[in-house]
Amino acid sequence: MRSLASRFSGETNVPLSELGVVSDNPSSAEAIYAAKEALVVEAQNLNADNGEALAHVALMALAIKEGTTYAEQAARRLRICPKFRNPAMPSVVTQADAMLKDVQAVPWLAESDVLLEELGFSDDQIQRLRSDRDRATSRALVAAATSGTGIELPKANPAAAAGALLGGER
Repeated sequence: MRSLASRFSGETNVPLSELGVVSDNPSSAEAIYAAKEALVVEAQNLNADNGEALAHVALMALAIKEGTTYAEQAARRLRICPKFRNPAMPSVVTQADAMLKDVQAVPWLAESDVLLEELGFSDDQIQRLRSDRDRATSRALVAAATSGTGIELPKANPAAAAGALLGGER
């Protein structure tokens, strides 16, 4: 069985450990990463190749939905960009650490939505995070403008607001 798994692993770049073959000597983190590297590169190349094809499929689907032709949709020059997750599938901690290092090297990256995308947030979550940030900024500006005037603004309580929206149920 081990021999078959080894042959399969050699042809597909799937590491033996991923096929359930147990080794007497456990692999180091670096060895595990190196074993998966060829498969990750292959997946990245596949994603790059398939991205354009998926954009064409999206235009075809849009043409069907709107009762037009593919050529008409292509002429509109819509920007369709398929997004793929990182095939290396880094852990949340590893990805956050990598992004922190990127921000330290390129500080303005912290102001970009790319950072949030790389951390795995969906477009909807990014929109909500932006909205929350804008609300907090507005509150801070109002607080700064009214400081020393004796006017006290109510503080937001997200938990209470969520409870009110959900009818008090959690």
